[in-house]
Amino acid sequence: KNVPKTEVISRIQTFIESLSQNKACIDKFGRRYTSCTCMQFLQNKPLVQLAMCHAILEYSDMTHVQKKHHNVERLRYAKMVSKMTPRERQSKKKTEQLFALPLSYRYLENNRVIVDASSVTETAVDDDSSHPLSSQEQQQQISEAFSHRVCEASWLRLLNIGHHAEKVHKQYIAGNLSIITHQNTGKKRKRKAEDAIEDLRASLQALHDEYINSSECNRKGDEFTLPVSISKRNYYESWCREKGWEPIKVDTANGQYAKVKDFELLDGYYKTEELASLAEAEGRHVVGVAKEVISFANFNSSWNDLFPNMKTQGRIGRGLFIGDSYGSGKWDRNR
Repeated sequence: KNVPKTEVISRIQTFIESLSQNKACIDKFGRRYTSCTCMQFLQNKPLVQLAMCHAILEYSDMTHVQKKHHNVERLRYAKMVSKMTPRERQSKKKTEQLFALPLSYRYLENNRVIVDASSVTETAVDDDSSHPLSSQEQQQQISEAFSHRVCEASWLRLLNIGHHAEKVHKQYIAGNLSIITHQNTGKKRKRKAEDAIEDLRASLQALHDEYINSSECNRKGDEFTLPVSISKRNYYESWCREKGWEPIKVDTANGQYAKVKDFELLDGYYKTEELASLAEAEGRHVVGVAKEVISFANFNSSWNDLFPNMKTQGRIGRGLFIGDSYGSGKWDRNR
């Protein structure tokens, strides 16, 4: 990206000149087409080569979609005008010159070579040491360049179109491609529940507003530490109970919870409105419908993302907190 544009153009021109010096056209796999010498036309034609260099640069600046449309249109046209049978094209024994050279209209106009659709005329071409040709010779070269055609192998090499891209473009032409359906389409979403996150945000905001200016909190810069009676795990459990769920611990010592789907409903809560209505009709105790909750891991990450300045006091050992005199233990930041 830091290479000067003039050096890039020089390298591209060297590449084009090397292609023109080959005795026969060579495809991207190194196979030689002995019957095709279409690139030899570019020998000793610096003006045409520079116009091609600028066209290749303009092509490289296109988006992926623009390149696809550009290439598919030209491949489709070549297939329409081709006189070879599918078997002859597949055998690679014969070649057809059906692709126009990539030439930059912008470059030619900037050098005051005016290009028309029907013919190429030239007015007052600048005297430049890089083009030691007369105006008539330059006009003749440009006219021949616009009418010259190259084979598919050379065209693909000029635009650096690899085997995979070529295969995809030809599938588009044949109509064999359809819209790709993502593998997760129609499946239940596996991301965090938006409603539960919004409810958690409101709950944490209330906690934040309650203690942001409280004298019970220790402060360090913009951060403040909640009282020792408030921990993330205790707050998570109380938040789940408010939504109608009893969080189940599978490892009490390490504070690990079961999956959310394994949480138990509290008395009077039901999963759906239908079940709640049915229970009410039967005379059972009904509090309401349980709301969606998230796992403790998502709860903890949401807390840290939404309120990074609201800290809790870490736990040391078993049931002891920072500041207690008992030995040394592991500090649980997610207490």
